[in-house]
Amino acid sequence: MKKVTIISPCLNEEKNIVRFLDAIGMQDYPHASIEVLVADGMSTDTTRELIAEWDKSHDIDVRIVDNPRVIAEFGNSEALKAASGDFVYLMGADEVIAQSDMISRFVQAFDVFPDIVGVEQYFLYIPGGTLVNNFLSIIQIGDVMARDIAIKPRQIAKETVGGAVFRKYEFYPGYPSTMFLKREAIKEFIGGGTYEEGQVTLKLALDKNNKMVMIDGYGVYHYSVKSLGQYLRKRSRIALKHTTRVQERKTWVSYTGKRVYLFAMLHMTLVFPIIYSIAKAIQKRQVLWLLYAPMAVITTIVYAWNWLKLKITKKKAW
Repeated sequence: MKKVTIISPCLNEEKNIVRFLDAIGMQDYPHASIEVLVADGMSTDTTRELIAEWDKSHDIDVRIVDNPRVIAEFGNSEALKAASGDFVYLMGADEVIAQSDMISRFVQAFDVFPDIVGVEQYFLYIPGGTLVNNFLSIIQIGDVMARDIAIKPRQIAKETVGGAVFRKYEFYPGYPSTMFLKREAIKEFIGGGTYEEGQVTLKLALDKNNKMVMIDGYGVYHYSVKSLGQYLRKRSRIALKHTTRVQERKTWVSYTGKRVYLFAMLHMTLVFPIIYSIAKAIQKRQVLWLLYAPMAVITTIVYAWNWLKLKITKKKAW
């Protein structure tokens, strides 16, 4: 039986950590073949105590990996060094696996398509969730700008097995994010100072032999951004990280040509996002698409402002 390592960087997640662990505890995959490594940034709330209590009453191996440097990318790296799984799945502590057979299906994907290196999750609509939460679930990525400039993957095969639909795609820079990956595929990143999922999936995408799978309807509920304020704060942090990466190496945005500038200009015309949001709302019969226009404008302003500020201050994320 293949072993699965779930890595979760966290800091002061007492409101989310039990819900996160409970969903893993409900998995039908053999619990002896699952380990959970929580890379904790030295939480000052009850996160660590809650993890210890949960571990005592469940049959899944859950361990805390100290991350005194706090930043998630350093914690990911430390946890990866301690991982023993054949597969590695990076999740946020504010994410919840939606289906009890998801890990089983993700492992099964490698039997359905043996040549793949990873499985990408969907962000799922949260019943009773906030408008911002559920808007992000319909665009399937962290923000509007990232959605618009990312090159969409091309489907190259489809198989239905046991009622589940497995779709095989080519990798494209920017689209895969927190993936369920073969450990073998990321061995060169083990032991490094940081483990940045965006850089890892970019490296995988640049090898045209690599393929990935998505399984219809299988994914997580993503609770990380519940309000507009949280969204703005997180986008500001992402802008800092992205600027730091640009200073040190190429990022996936470097491979999208001039799309970032094109969409920044289109978003600020106001006309394009308004027309597009109305068209998508009608096409998809989903009123949440009407949020595309204001979110596109707000996101572009946040990124532009932070990019300018960080260029002046030369501040770095790490």
